[in-house]
Amino acid sequence: VERCLRAELPSNVTNTTELTEKISRSGSFIRLEYRIPHYSGVIQQLNGTTTNVDFMIIFQNTHGGASVRMKAASVDRSCDNVLVYGLCEEASAQHTENFSTKTFEEYLRNEVRHFKGRINEMRGYAKKSITTQQARAALSGNKLLSAEQLNKVMAQFDDEIVARGSTAWALYAAITSFSSHNNERFRVRNSANTDNEAESLAKRED
Repeated sequence: VERCLRAELPSNVTNTTELTEKISRSGSFIRLEYRIPHYSGVIQQLNGTTTNVDFMIIFQNTHGGASVRMKAASVDRSCDNVLVYGLCEEASAQHTENFSTKTFEEYLRNEVRHFKGRINEMRGYAKKSITTQQARAALSGNKLLSAEQLNKVMAQFDDEIVARGSTAWALYAAITSFSSHNNERFRVRNSANTDNEAESLAKRED
């Protein structure tokens, strides 16, 4: 990760990289988040406010035969929501004797180069007005959300409308709040008794 970032970005940008390590099941699940505050963009929101989003790369590994995975994302500074880009847009490789970092390096370089394009996409979402009915309809087709979870995400969407305006961007914020946080509204089951928070949130993210 460090080698690729230094090859693509100036040192005054890469030197701001913040690494956060998250684990579950006593280290059987490991997630490394590389956040670069100086590689960011400003999003103008429909209600006149702004927020900054930082580039992030995520390296994830589960012991026991699962693939090593790398995902690109952005982090909203106003709430620390993590928005992973696209369905199945990631690099992965199995734990074998022929394991190589080449796939990961190519993926990371490409995501760094296309981050400004991602920012422009987010700016478009922040200008796209939607109604509460449209937001609920968009989420209703998601079979991974239970009826209770859907209602909680819609409650979060109501809060996001106040903070951002009634937009597709506010809906993204509501969904990523669900996938990014273990809090009173979006509680991770049994997290008070076992170290399952990091892995459970990663599953929500998927």
